Amino acid sequence: MSELRDVKISGSSTITGGEYNIVKISGSGKINGDIKCNKFGISGSASVDGYVYTDELRISGSCKIIGDTKCETGRISGSATIEGNMSGKEIRISGGTKITGDMNFNTIQTSGSLAAGGDVEGENIVINGACKVEGLINGEDINIKLDGKSYSKELGGEKITINKSQGNSFLGIFVKAVWKGSFVCESIEGNEIDIEYTECSVVRGKNIKIGPGCKIAKVEYYDILDIHEDAEVGEKIKL
Repeated sequence: MSELRDVKISGSSTITGGEYNIVKISGSGKINGDIKCNKFGISGSASVDGYVYTDELRISGSCKIIGDTKCETGRISGSATIEGNMSGKEIRISGGTKITGDMNFNTIQTSGSLAAGGDVEGENIVINGACKVEGLINGEDINIKLDGKSYSKELGGEKITINKSQGNSFLGIFVKAVWKGSFVCESIEGNEIDIEYTECSVVRGKNIKIGPGCKIAKVEYYDILDIHEDAEVGEKIKL
């Protein structure tokens, strides 16, 4: 069996889909068809008219993929649009990523912006920045560090933490006075819940801590409920 070949584009070019070893685009490239490769790297501008299946995904430029994307490990520090589902073991995002479908990884870490048209699922999820998830964010350990306004229809997990990002702390008192970030969702459900600056219809869990800036219509808890004096909570029900 012949070895898989490398494809590298540093100018402007179009290639057909297929099975490769390394696909690397540092210029402007277009791929017509599905791609399966060991390494997929974009530091320029690229579009793929098909799915991408790769062991290692690296995007530091701009990339649009019209199809599902699967990778063992992925890093996105530029701009990526995935018109389909995205899945794998580990993904780290420090740029902007938009996914029209679902996102499913063991580990998800973002420090830019994330938009998903479906669900976002993982064992460990860290969102530091802004997110807009039309479906459910679901994970064992979810840590959301707010920088501006974020949204998810539902939030579910074993341990859920939502608080204000410290990324702009050097601005000091001025930021504290004008910061209006929030996380908005319809429902939150988990065992250990510790949230700040969250607007939600229903929060349900075992041990719940409602911090400053929260506006919660109803809380249902099993063991412990701790409400900050600067939080607004309506109905409180011990299950």
